[in-house]
Amino acid sequence: MKRFVDIMVFNDEDQLLLLRRNKFCEFMPDKWGLPGGHVEDGSLIENAQRELEEETGFIVDKLYLTKIINWTYKTGDACTTVFVTFTERIGEDLPRITTTEHSEWQYFDIDKLPVDEMLPELFDIIQYGLNNSEKI
Repeated sequence: MKRFVDIMVFNDEDQLLLLRRNKFCEFMPDKWGLPGGHVEDGSLIENAQRELEEETGFIVDKLYLTKIINWTYKTGDACTTVFVTFTERIGEDLPRITTTEHSEWQYFDIDKLPVDEMLPELFDIIQYGLNNSEKI
């Protein structure tokens, strides 16, 4: 079973950070997604901190695990466990693209997410995370 960590980052205006995948990416080019990636060695929090720093340049100490989301994609792919984490509000800091995996970033109001341009089922995962979040 694949394990991923996705990080929901909010600014002071309660907007959610999304990163657009580079148009040259093999997997889902030009689609918006959350910062995150594969879980490697170490704790989930350590993996989330590593991914967040790699993809946005943010270095944060306070990450909170929400409920673990078990998600089976409609494509029939093997069940993927997605760990959604939340950070404290980032404030005035702006992300910077630090890898070639992404081409741009943008904060979005939750009710104005670019659903048609997002990774498949990401909107459902975000909604589930928002509606079922608690610090554990």
